[in-house]
Amino acid sequence: RCKRTDSQERGNADDTLPLQVDAIIETFAKKHSFWIDNTDTYFHNLYDSPISFGSESNVYLDVNRKLVVKTIDTELYGSILKALQRFVIHNTLFPETSLNVIGFGRSQFGLFEIIAEQPYIEGRFATIEEISQELERIGAINQNGDFIIGNFFISDIKPKNAIINIDKKIFIIDSYLELLTK
Repeated sequence: RCKRTDSQERGNADDTLPLQVDAIIETFAKKHSFWIDNTDTYFHNLYDSPISFGSESNVYLDVNRKLVVKTIDTELYGSILKALQRFVIHNTLFPETSLNVIGFGRSQFGLFEIIAEQPYIEGRFATIEEISQELERIGAINQNGDFIIGNFFISDIKPKNAIINIDKKIFIIDSYLELLTK
């Protein structure tokens, strides 16, 4: 039976490790000029209002480069390392919409954020049925609306997290991903 890694990692004795990692990354990012002190103000000034926002991220459209820029709150993941692990899983499963980390920062509320770019896909939101068919086509097994493909667990599958373009190709742009362990 497979278990989700987050379940195993709850209750670790050293709860200060995520804060230490955040501090190391912040120091490094500031030293190498890919740190933004207030991501909300910075990206509002650069792109105006986000085209989408939620509990995890604000999404801004860079029309000239045909990209979206996401400021992703790491608190939802429990640590920056878990957030980055999910980026790796996303990029493995959905390379057409890979997330490219371009920096780090803090929101206006002081929350640690990863700043990432992703290709902008023009189209409409896919339906749950279209998303399910696409995931099953690439080998995912549907388990009551969540999916398993290989050692990966995929959830948070909903229309606003997948785009279908004019050629009827489906692109998963966001989901909740976890690594399964034996």
